[in-house]
Amino acid sequence: MGTIYCLMNHGPGLTDLIRQILFDTAQEMVRRDLKRKLVRNDDFEGVVTTKKDWARMGGVSGYVFSAVVESEAGVKNNVSYLVRPADLEDLEGGRVSSVNYHSMLN
Repeated sequence: MGTIYCLMNHGPGLTDLIRQILFDTAQEMVRRDLKRKLVRNDDFEGVVTTKKDWARMGGVSGYVFSAVVESEAGVKNNVSYLVRPADLEDLEGGRVSSVNYHSMLN
């Protein structure tokens, strides 16, 4: 099971599907050493970026990713999130069945 830690979300709450796609995208970006990746499905599209900056919030540290996703209805989310390397490495190339979500906001 993967985990993303939300550092900032400007927009409506993230759905399970969006969280899953953000995690899967982070995993692929780290594995392939990408700094930018377009994401798209039937409900939304957007872009995920990373400078591979390292951040620590409380007892959690990891890579920081930023995403801008927009639904077909025009609703936009700007998200910054953190993924721990251990969560990425534990997967060994497999897709997780679900993604835990922890808000680091308030």
